[in-house]
Amino acid sequence: MKPFARCRENLLQWSMSNFVYITIALVFGLSGCVTATPYKAATSDSGAGYRDKKIDEDKYRVVFRGNEETSRETVEIYLLYRAAEVTLENGDNYFLVIEQKTDTHTSYYSTSPVFYGAYGRGSYRYPYYAYGYSWVNAPGMQTLDRYEAIAYITLYKEKPPGNNAELFNAKEVLKNLAPDIHRPQK
Repeated sequence: MKPFARCRENLLQWSMSNFVYITIALVFGLSGCVTATPYKAATSDSGAGYRDKKIDEDKYRVVFRGNEETSRETVEIYLLYRAAEVTLENGDNYFLVIEQKTDTHTSYYSTSPVFYGAYGRGSYRYPYYAYGYSWVNAPGMQTLDRYEAIAYITLYKEKPPGNNAELFNAKEVLKNLAPDIHRPQK
């Protein structure tokens, strides 16, 4: 082998391995900057935070969407808190949850710098699952779960007759959940 070819090969090998390590360091370094979604209005339809929409004279759809660092419990607490705020903003005192669900949105990413394919290690032509392996369980595969809670509520000025477990006093909800609400830092 010529001396310059060996030097060039060593340089390329060093550059590629450093590129991989630098990329991994950046991914882990930047992922440490993500914090749970604070209690705030969403800035877009797909953004994290709360949204609400009037459906009928006394019915609303309330949504809270968290990011990958926001727990399911927090998303559901923020949803109830927002429902109580909507109730009081409309001059009412009680809200009845007609329907409520929490969706999980899962995405996958790889922390492995190794690529597999039809031509072996290092090939970009076909992904790891070309061999019949599940790409979800591939080496270095991680999951991110994001939760979105949705509720349809009916507002009431006075407490309706009957004993309904899905009926909430808006002032009590705000008082009891206030310690769990984390607003954005200014």
